[in-house]
Amino acid sequence: MSASCPQETEVSKTVRTDEWHESIANHVADCALCREIVQASHWMQALAQSPTKNPSLGDAEQLWRRAQLAERQAKARKNQGFLEWLEVLSGTVVPLSLAAWVAWNWYEIQGQVTALLIGSWPQLWATAYSLSSLAPAVLVLAAISSVYPLFTRCC
Repeated sequence: MSASCPQETEVSKTVRTDEWHESIANHVADCALCREIVQASHWMQALAQSPTKNPSLGDAEQLWRRAQLAERQAKARKNQGFLEWLEVLSGTVVPLSLAAWVAWNWYEIQGQVTALLIGSWPQLWATAYSLSSLAPAVLVLAAISSVYPLFTRCC
């Protein structure tokens, strides 16, 4: 089968005018390319005559909105991938940076905490003594909060 047919123009003219001669009809029956021309022409004529009756085509505005939505969703997926990568990166860089800063400044931090505790020890002792009366209540709340999930699962 060749890419073109010498009677292609004649077949197209015949389809447009709808004046079929026996020789053209016989040729169309034998030539696959000319049969495709006839089928495409019939389809195009049917489409031109009744564009509202063609169920395969939707409303142009709706198709445009769907295309825009698909484009926005593709951009969102691309941005989401970048944001997920950024989340993983920040989730590792921030704690590692904080740990490195603490390790680098450990002696200074230790000195500041020691000075704070030594200077305010009497006040901390008085506060701890006054809060010790709340210790039983705190222990009961801790026991209830640790056992509560066990009760909710079984009952």
